Amino acid sequence: MGSLWKKLASKLKVAWAIMENIQEEERGDGEECCRKSLKRWRETNGSRATVRELMRCLTDMGYGIINWHIMKELNLVVRENMPQSVRL
Repeated sequence: MGSLWKKLASKLKVAWAIMENIQEEERGDGEECCRKSLKRWRETNGSRATVRELMRCLTDMGYGIINWHIMKELNLVVRENMPQSVRL
């Protein structure tokens, strides 16, 4: 995860000051930082914080492949209908 959470949070327009606080609170644990920044994004943006917006940001970052897993978790696609390259 490293600093990728910062890139995602930035694309989602989470303020730098908030990201710095999260990083300090979580002692740099990338996964927890990502989770907290997504939570903060949702809290700040309410109904505008959509899965669609998250997926758009992931695609813009070059991580569109993750969208298949999001759709699977939301029961929008079944594993058998996913491209072979993204099945786990």
